Amino acid sequence: MPARGELYAVVVSKLQEVLAGEGVRITTVRRLALLVTGLVAAQSSVVSQMASGLWVAGVSRAERLSILRRLRRTLHDRRVTAETCYEPAVRTLINWAGLQRRGKSAILALDASSQDERVHLLRVSLTYWGTAIALAWEIWPQNVALEAGEYWRRMDLVLARAASLLPAGLDVIMTADLAFDIPPFVERIAARGWPWVIRLNADGATRFQDHQGREQGLKALVHRSVAAPGQRWKARGRIFTGAGWCDASVVAVWAPSAKERLVVITDLPS
Repeated sequence: MPARGELYAVVVSKLQEVLAGEGVRITTVRRLALLVTGLVAAQSSVVSQMASGLWVAGVSRAERLSILRRLRRTLHDRRVTAETCYEPAVRTLINWAGLQRRGKSAILALDASSQDERVHLLRVSLTYWGTAIALAWEIWPQNVALEAGEYWRRMDLVLARAASLLPAGLDVIMTADLAFDIPPFVERIAARGWPWVIRLNADGATRFQDHQGREQGLKALVHRSVAAPGQRWKARGRIFTGAGWCDASVVAVWAPSAKERLVVITDLPS
């Protein structure tokens, strides 16, 4: 049996195992397995390339166009949802017990991205063995204004779905990039009891209050404390004056080979 054919058989078996009791039909399981194997065979998410990869590898005896139709049918099947087909796999296949035994916090990563002007993606992932496994996500049209409050409603949905997949007692740290260094996001993470590390716009208007109560612009403070490559600075204080202040540490690093400073805010203890 060709290597890809062996992979397909393994994926079918594993999907049957993790989806047992979810009411997913065996025909759907086989089409999902074909989709997964196609991603590997083609090393691409372009459906036509996946179909060609499966056909060349001999995974299916069907013609390439027939394989292509099966893949598209799977992608448009409304019964194939994250709740019924993806989340059971995440709960089963990730070594959650191993993450808890190692005595370190699991790292969650929030990111937002877009596909040109078509789709905007908001996603929470688990960093795992050198990669990132998506836990929950929301998509909507890019460059289309959302109704008032809709963005944060979707953010709450993503955070809630991600939290529902985490086993009880697992310590996590939420990380996020620029654009999430704002009180509405920090407040949501803090409300869940999750420590956080967020990249900060060092050239923004964020204010900082030190332990002696002195307030100043964080931009000037960072530029003065980390003036050249190779320097590092950390301070504990409070930020977000407009939100009633928030206890946090500010860490600024200018690596010798970097073109600019990296600045993060965190509520982790020093």
